Amino acid sequence: MVTVAIAGGTGSVGQTIKDALKENPKYNVIVLARKVPEAKDASVPVFAVDYNDTEVVTKILEKNNVHTVISTIQLITPDSGMSERNLVKSAAKSSPTKRFVASDWGVPTPSER
Repeated sequence: MVTVAIAGGTGSVGQTIKDALKENPKYNVIVLARKVPEAKDASVPVFAVDYNDTEVVTKILEKNNVHTVISTIQLITPDSGMSERNLVKSAAKSSPTKRFVASDWGVPTPSER
């Protein structure tokens, strides 16, 4: 079984990915979020993380044997961009983590003229 961590898994895109993956017995799913929501899905553990603390995030990835990190962090501010960069650093330091899917979900692009 492959463990997948979904960063930003409490948002719309993250929840959609979480719901799809948890139905497949090939995957064990965890969620990384800035805070644990009051109403949560008991079948998927949610870990509150400070993306600026790369050591703690790395330990969470290692402790949960996370193979793949999927980022659904909305990259709309410099702080959110730094959060994803720090998540990449944590994933790179985590020995079981082999894949990282960067956040690029339906970003509007300018049309060609």
